[in-house]
Amino acid sequence: DSCRKDRVARGSLELKEPRLALLWMVQTCVVDEILGDRDAVSRGLTARPLIFDSGARRQKDDRRDLVFTRAEQWESFIGGILDTRLSNPVDIPLLIVCEPDAVEIFAALNDETVDLENGRYPDLPGELSRWRENAIKIAGLFALAEGSRTVTADHAKRAVAVVRWCGFNYLNMLERGRRIRLHSEVQHLWDLVAQSPGGEVPVGEIERRHGFSRNKLEMLAEVFPEMIEIYTYPPSGRGRPKTVLRQPLNPTNSTT
Repeated sequence: DSCRKDRVARGSLELKEPRLALLWMVQTCVVDEILGDRDAVSRGLTARPLIFDSGARRQKDDRRDLVFTRAEQWESFIGGILDTRLSNPVDIPLLIVCEPDAVEIFAALNDETVDLENGRYPDLPGELSRWRENAIKIAGLFALAEGSRTVTADHAKRAVAVVRWCGFNYLNMLERGRRIRLHSEVQHLWDLVAQSPGGEVPVGEIERRHGFSRNKLEMLAEVFPEMIEIYTYPPSGRGRPKTVLRQPLNPTNSTT
């Protein structure tokens, strides 16, 4: 969205179509702090960049003089992309089209993230919904870098590989802060169960009155098996079986 920045010494600055490119290399503890922030995750900040642990670790000094020898190639690479992007008039966007096979590859990635949402990560729809969008952007950059106005299946495959590697790397990093964020939710459920007659609450009631989906409840029970469990009583007569949330009868320590 457009925005205006008022500056005391230099007047106002209006950004009609702001864009941000970011390459940020920080310590793991800094990333952990961000991923442990509920607002950063729930409002989509962490979904937009590709966050990953590069695996870089300190090495012993090999006593060699290191010289960066790729500066000219890097400048040429970025310059070529900018020249292509700016070759059109300012008010006419540069159009890049996708081959049908590329569209299908992006669609398959989207379906994969839907399965992840419906499975282990029902609390992260905002994160996973960006994977396809990020892959399309990366494929477009691949096409530009290679002088093409068409995103091919090869561009799409390479872009999806990048996003999947970064995405699963990121999900592993997110687990550290995710358990902290989820603990407050499972504590709320634990309190509901503890205060209820009989020490159990029907799952349907929790869905209707407290805004927890069945997928979310199942995920929380899996992550915190020592605090809550979902139990279905054997059917009696013709009625539907009763499914409740309760404190586990034989609690086990979580391994997640």
